[in-house]
Amino acid sequence: MEASVIGGRYVIDRKLGSGGEGAVYLAYDQLLNRHVAIKSVHTGAEALTDASGAFNEAKRLASLQHPNIVTIFDFLPSHENVFVVMEFINGESLDNLSQPMEGRVFLEFARQCLDALGAAHSLGMVHRDIKSANIMVTWTEGGNARVKLLDFGLAKVMAAPSEQTLDHSGALTGSIYFLSPEQLNCQPIDHRADFYSLGCVFYRALTLRNPFQGVGIPSIIAAHLQHDFIPLAEYRPDLPAGLAAWVEKFFSFSPDDRPAHAASALVDLERLKNPQPAANKPSARPAPKKPAVPGKPARRFPMWIAAVVTTLALAGIFAAASLSQSKTPPPPAEEGEERDIFTAGERVAIARRDGKTATVTGEIGQFREEGSRRFLTFKGADSDDVTLCFVNSEKGDFSTRLLKTFVGEKVTATGVVSKDGKRLLLEVPNMSQLRRQVLAEPQNKPKAP
Repeated sequence: MEASVIGGRYVIDRKLGSGGEGAVYLAYDQLLNRHVAIKSVHTGAEALTDASGAFNEAKRLASLQHPNIVTIFDFLPSHENVFVVMEFINGESLDNLSQPMEGRVFLEFARQCLDALGAAHSLGMVHRDIKSANIMVTWTEGGNARVKLLDFGLAKVMAAPSEQTLDHSGALTGSIYFLSPEQLNCQPIDHRADFYSLGCVFYRALTLRNPFQGVGIPSIIAAHLQHDFIPLAEYRPDLPAGLAAWVEKFFSFSPDDRPAHAASALVDLERLKNPQPAANKPSARPAPKKPAVPGKPARRFPMWIAAVVTTLALAGIFAAASLSQSKTPPPPAEEGEERDIFTAGERVAIARRDGKTATVTGEIGQFREEGSRRFLTFKGADSDDVTLCFVNSEKGDFSTRLLKTFVGEKVTATGVVSKDGKRLLLEVPNMSQLRRQVLAEPQNKPKAP
């Protein structure tokens, strides 16, 4: 930082840390004789034209007085920067925990985190960047944790769900290990995205591991979207009964399966405060993969990676089922069950199933748009063949970029058969009903002579 004094009163001492958005400095307030932390946020000169809006948001943040949220003292716009002056916390980031939290300590830690988020959510504020690096902990002589939630720099005052903000380079911001599926899919988000991230933080506090891991950004995104994690109870069978399930509820894939609000989560937490002997049993899940060594948090990644990997990850959810179908015919449908698998040469038979559910397999040859509807047409299709139809809805986010990635791929799609004039459509309701066919190579290949 070029200037040694900010705002005529804050004397810069030293840099405390830096990240993608800017840097944090320790400074001394000459007017009130106290140390403060100053965050310098890079905005760009063009962003300062809306400084009044940013200032109004800063005033809302400053009004959020809570013992578990860092207090905002001052807000100073400058050329291509905004300086946010805040309370200085002489503690350690949750990233720096040397050992997993004991159950008793964690219960109090979790309560304070939820108290803080509940206060912010009650004002319509969504943090959107909850991660272990944004939670500071100080310790009392008795070994109890005191929590401070940092950095509402990505927060917005929301009356209704909104889409994840992109930075000026078109990239999502935040830590890849803690972002919710709806953030990765660039879908509307609300306060339940904070709960997903907080659940990932809770898991890390209890294990020193991130629940969703991988060797690179695409594989970490895939782990989130496939909901691929090692059950917490497998690492911590010593936890009070029910605590592992309580934590995992926070990072449920669907927002509807997460806590509705902080108050209800706190009520459930109170029921767990009487520790019981190890009673956590690992849930019935496929044999877990050996977790990869987690990388460094707070990474930034291009938006197009999220779109492409979203498609691949959604395909992977059904890879095992697709492989099984490629080897053996599907079992006979039970009475009343709508279940049919059509190969490319049998798609014409779908015409007899108007209004019913069907599943179609084939190679996509073309993508096109008509108003609000998007279509994928099978390669070599004629007028009697089915066309896949997609319409954006609450449960389906069918972006042009995403659907175009299926052209040239063999897919399986499930939906309701309908007619549009002379066209036969398969109306696909959501992305989980459209998947690539993944063909694995035989495990025992004959050796070359």
